[in-house]
Amino acid sequence: MELEGLDIQTLGMMYLASENNQVLRAAIGEELQHRIADNNYCSRERLFQISIVQNHSIGINFIPTSDAFNSFGPNITVAVSEENNDLEELMQNYASNPPINTYGNIRLRVLVPDYLTQEQIDLLENEGINTSDISEIMYV
Repeated sequence: MELEGLDIQTLGMMYLASENNQVLRAAIGEELQHRIADNNYCSRERLFQISIVQNHSIGINFIPTSDAFNSFGPNITVAVSEENNDLEELMQNYASNPPINTYGNIRLRVLVPDYLTQEQIDLLENEGINTSDISEIMYV
């Protein structure tokens, strides 16, 4: 099966649906792992813009084989933490012309704890997630 031509969202759905076909699941998982390292779907500045500038909550779906998926489950509802040490940098990058996009860890504040433990909430607020683990974002 040609997996290289598929996007991360499609691969993620296929990975989750292939529970009964371990050979296919392993192949998809391997492709997802390769993609995580180069995943620039969502920058730290985009999350800053949505959460801080536009004052929206953010629903984040994670790539099924990612560290964030393994730590927090398939999705979380959050805002960018205003306790972020990088807030000034994010603002400057966002306001630059042209805007600068960076990727990596960003600290988040949990808005809907649902199934998260206090330890997971603390981990999101103190360490955050890596933006390369994100497969999709939604906001209202």
